[in-house]
This record gives sequence, structure tokens and C-alpha cells, in this order.
Amino acid sequence: MKKVTLHFPDLNEEQIVQKCVDLADRYIIQEPWVSPQVVIKAVLDTLQVPYAPETLRVFYGFSAGGGFIGKTCGGLVGSLAVLGFIYGGDEPMGRETHQRFVGAIQSKEFTPAKKALELLEGFPELAIYNKIVLDFKEKFGDTDCRELIAPFNDDPVSRRRFGTCRRIVSGAAALTMQLILDLEIRKTLPPMGENIYSHLFE
Repeated sequence: MKKVTLHFPDLNEEQIVQKCVDLADRYIIQEPWVSPQVVIKAVLDTLQVPYAPETLRVFYGFSAGGGFIGKTCGGLVGSLAVLGFIYGGDEPMGRETHQRFVGAIQSKEFTPAKKALELLEGFPELAIYNKIVLDFKEKFGDTDCRELIAPFNDDPVSRRRFGTCRRIVSGAAALTMQLILDLEIRKTLPPMGENIYSHLFE
């Protein structure tokens, strides 16, 4: 699993997470950036990881669930994006992984569950992204912007609603930083949690 070089501040874990949250709040209130950019900046700046301006530009359109459509929360998109920046691949899948992937698709002997297991085991690093989505959903109750702001449907452009968004975006940055700390300290991947193939194993 490739990753960029991380420079952790000389602080304890709780303080590192809080520094990331403080930066996220700053990038929401003082600068300000849109939600996915906030999380990306807060995490990379906390870890002193250099990045090109284009890194942020790419994620501008994911705000408010993608062009105000209300799908995946921009804060969660930022979490997924920055984890990809740190741990994601920058080359096509390897020959062995690709053969395993194609073999699962084309197999006439494997059960649907065995096919799914082959795919999951071929991409173990995706458990990182699976975990951040599940952690986000557990903490905030949903992953879709539209559902997260539903309590404010009577007045969605309000201080109350955007105060909630601020807490969610800062919370996404905190969850992401904690996951990075866990990965770096334990040096092991989290287990794969609930996913689109889970029903095949019930």
C-alpha cells in the first residue's frame, strides 16, 4: 500500500485530532472553503503534506452533495478523497489483482458469494474507505446531505443548518485523522465492514 510521507505534530493523539478540527473550523469560517476542500486541507495541513492547488479544485463540485443535489455529504467526500491522496494507488491494478478480478467475473464454478469474496480479498485496502463511510454514518446517522439537513427543511439556508454542517464537516476531519492515526500506529488494515456484497454472506 503506497502512501505519501506524513509528518505528525509533536502532540498526543487527542491533540493531533483537535488540531485538525481547529484547522477545519478555520477553513470553514475564516477563509472559507467548501466542505470537501475543508477536510482535505485540514488533514493534509495537519500532517504537513504538500499538495498542488489542483488537488482542491477537483473537489469543488462535490459540495452540498454534488452541485446542491444532496447526495453524499461533501465532508465525507473530502474524507474519502484525502484518504485516497495518502493511501491510494497511482497506477493501474497489478496483473495478479486484475486476473483475480476477471477470474471472479468469468467463473462458472464460483458461487455469487465466492465471487464477491475473491473481489473483496483482491482489494483489501478498500477497507480503509469502507471504515470511514461506516464511521461517518454511525456518528451522524446518514451519509447523504439531503438527509443530514432534513431537520432544517423549513429553513435550509439558515445559521442553524450551516452550524450543523460545520459540526459535521469538522467531525469528518476528526474521524479521518483518527483513522489515519490508527492505521499508522497499528500498521494493519481495519476489517471490511458492511458493504454491497454483505447480503451474499448472510
